[in-house]
Amino acid sequence: RLLTLADFNIINHGEQTVEREIATQASGVKELLKIQGNNLESYLLVSVGSGTSYTTVSGNQTNHEEPGNPLGGKTIERLGLVFGAKDYPEIVELAARGTPADLFYKDIFPSLKGTLKGEFVIAHFGKADASTKKEDLCASTINTVAVSVVCDLLRITNKTPGNVLYIGSTVSRT
Repeated sequence: RLLTLADFNIINHGEQTVEREIATQASGVKELLKIQGNNLESYLLVSVGSGTSYTTVSGNQTNHEEPGNPLGGKTIERLGLVFGAKDYPEIVELAARGTPADLFYKDIFPSLKGTLKGEFVIAHFGKADASTKKEDLCASTINTVAVSVVCDLLRITNKTPGNVLYIGSTVSRT
């Protein structure tokens, strides 16, 4: 069955702090995993909301990976509005029809076409100009946030990340 807010005991602790938000996210994810019958004990929790935060969870221990990333849903939303979309759902729809106007390794080094390295971004919006379609600009916007999250994950884990769980309003709307 689909869970709703009525299925949870919600406690308001007054003023929100980053630490309280991180603890609430970690405990909420643990509860959802338990409800699903998943006993995953260690993972990196990535919360993509206005910005992006990272929390390492291991058993009952949580460690907020400072400083997080200011790129997130608000970046997507506000740039999409600048590029002419009317709201977040339209940004996502336009991006799905577009091709990022980013400059990739494969654009500079044709021998890298068809390889993973060829898909690495050299410069976000690196191919954009005054005639770039808003679909492509919106695709670049989402790509900018996605690439920054992947780069952060590689820095935080110093290797290919293991268990990564994504939560947040931005993830639920894309």
